[in-house]
Amino acid sequence: MPRITRPTLLSAFGALTLLSLAALPWWLGWQAEKTCRALLDELAATGATTAVRRYDRGWFHSEVESEIRLNDTTPAFVIQLRLDHGPLALEGLIPVMAYVRGELHPTELAGTAPVAPLIFEGATDLRGTTRLTFAWPAGQLSVAGGALAWQPLRGNLSIERDAQRLAWQLETPALHFTGEAGAGWRIEALQLRAALREGIAGFPLGNIAGSAARLVQSPDDSRDGGGRATPGAVADDVIEDGKISVSAHFGGEGLMLAVGAQLQSWKHGAETFGPGELALEVRRLDPSALMPLLRSLPALSRPAEASAATAKLTPLAIMLARKAPGAEFTALRLRKDADELTGRGRLLFDGRRLGANVPAGRLLTALSGEFELSVPVALARAWFMPTTPGTEEVGQRREQLPTARQDPETERTDDAPSPDEMLSSHLHEHPYGWLLVPTETGYRLTASLKQGRLLINNEPWRCTGMYECRERAGARSDQGALLP
Repeated sequence: MPRITRPTLLSAFGALTLLSLAALPWWLGWQAEKTCRALLDELAATGATTAVRRYDRGWFHSEVESEIRLNDTTPAFVIQLRLDHGPLALEGLIPVMAYVRGELHPTELAGTAPVAPLIFEGATDLRGTTRLTFAWPAGQLSVAGGALAWQPLRGNLSIERDAQRLAWQLETPALHFTGEAGAGWRIEALQLRAALREGIAGFPLGNIAGSAARLVQSPDDSRDGGGRATPGAVADDVIEDGKISVSAHFGGEGLMLAVGAQLQSWKHGAETFGPGELALEVRRLDPSALMPLLRSLPALSRPAEASAATAKLTPLAIMLARKAPGAEFTALRLRKDADELTGRGRLLFDGRRLGANVPAGRLLTALSGEFELSVPVALARAWFMPTTPGTEEVGQRREQLPTARQDPETERTDDAPSPDEMLSSHLHEHPYGWLLVPTETGYRLTASLKQGRLLINNEPWRCTGMYECRERAGARSDQGALLP
């Protein structure tokens, strides 16, 4: 038997090493394809439509083209990828599965200008986690019957191979949506971020947060064709320094959701409110009942499917009620100068005593709750009776007649209504303002629900429609019930 020399061993080891290195790009490219298809499958599981048009996998690189449509109201997107297989495609000095470069192209609609593609690049590491940075030049898309325009947008994305963890961040100087009737909104200095992980029964856990330096909401008639304010139009609503957050975590009693919102100032017409805060907590949710229930809700709006959807929703609602979920406003406040609107409320869905086969109508008896809203006079006047040229003129006329107010024996010669009378009239005519009842310091609205019985301001709610209720409120106001 011939003796194997050291040079022979070294040569054989070198040959195997070179062969392994040569085979690694092919094997890593195969793994990259599995990762890419797995991510598309995870996206399709959320309700999106995905399709791989082409996947050309070579030895050292692959080229991919796929199509994604998130829902029926958004355009389809075509994604073109080039994957340079690792481990020689290095991100710094760290070996990777593949280096990723690509473009996302919105599908062009007839009669619309072409949109520049979103460009992204990054890498998929050896564990299958993909990290990308992206940038999208300014553009405009047709979305939900309107037009969505944005200034240059940039951000980053990190997602694991099985999509168990997802994190992203994006920012843009401005985002603007205009509807078909001309109404729209504009967000300036927008920042969004999210850190999510796979939860229970498909419900994601983690948090999503956003902030904006300015948000402007324009009514239908406030802008002409060139985007300029039209004379006599309703003024824009403007929110300064707004923040919003949503978080979800799972504890011993079930799923808990927390929703928060803050604003520094809110300009409504000629009035300015703020700061303001809202905080809502929802506790003891059962994800295994909540997720199927949420997926079934859209079918209620389709007449052909409404009956079957109702039959499906009833057992899911019973299942959800078994854990007695509850919601509570832990903070609700809005300032106006030195005054402040405050609110508190809670709602409980306690189905622990419900039987196995409960009719859908009896589910209402499992609901109980209460709500109270306190509105100071100054804030009620600013909201329901905003400053207009007419009210400014009345105020000036009344200021010019001090003796008529100072001397009770002086006959009143000014036939203009008092501010309290004007406010009461505006509350009565407002679609919801008539619900407020006077107190010593302002106005109050209370509501309670128990055993399917709803009380508004301690009176049973017997109205069949808002118009009928407003007429009843008008009868009470004629007797002075709504006057402070």
